[in-house]
Amino acid sequence: MGLLTQFSLLLWKNFTLRKRQKVRLVIELVWPLFLFFILVAVRSTTKPVYKDQCHYPNKAMPSAGMLPWLQGMICNIDNPCLNHPPPGETPGQVNNFDNSIIAGVLIELQSVLADRSFLSGVQVLVDDVDQWTSVLSKVNLGKRKEIVTMG
Repeated sequence: MGLLTQFSLLLWKNFTLRKRQKVRLVIELVWPLFLFFILVAVRSTTKPVYKDQCHYPNKAMPSAGMLPWLQGMICNIDNPCLNHPPPGETPGQVNNFDNSIIAGVLIELQSVLADRSFLSGVQVLVDDVDQWTSVLSKVNLGKRKEIVTMG
């Protein structure tokens, strides 16, 4: 069976089904017109607002990395409309948040973690906590034995 024959049979079947269901045919024809008239009414009742050129701050996509994406979401949460291009609007540049709070915190954290004396101090603190934990567990075992022998 040829392509043109199949297409003509499909159109004939569709026409036959539509002819048998007249209410459905009317609804299918009137519904798009109804939606179109609603759009025309809304458009004619509201006056357009004219604005100058608008530049939105650039936001990194998640594929650029988690930190640039979060900075873009947090720093531009109100999504302001600027009259001039924001810094860092050059193509391919994503990180224009050098003065943001998150970038400052990460720079400070990086400098603290790079300090060997700080890391050795943290290791000493962890060792002390382990020793105190073992001492307290021994004291608690001694109290439990006294309670069991007294009872």
